[in-house]
Amino acid sequence: MGKDKDFQEVRAVDIELASGYQEACVLYEDIDKFIRLIDRGEEEFLIIDSADSYLQFYGVDGWFVGETRINLPDGDFRTYELVNQEKNI
Repeated sequence: MGKDKDFQEVRAVDIELASGYQEACVLYEDIDKFIRLIDRGEEEFLIIDSADSYLQFYGVDGWFVGETRINLPDGDFRTYELVNQEKNI
């Protein structure tokens, strides 16, 4: 039995910016405007949080860094860090 063609999964997350701005249930497809605030240097970091994971974006030493933590069903987790050394902020 396949997925219904009319069914579309919607992913919403909570966000928090360094300035203290917080917003709940932001559609995942709409977070790019918040990431661009980091890229333009208007915010120091962005945390994107959900029940099963989080992402954090920030700039350090001229690099654009993304960290993610994925919570596994067995209670364990994995954390990853991505550094874009070619992208100066």
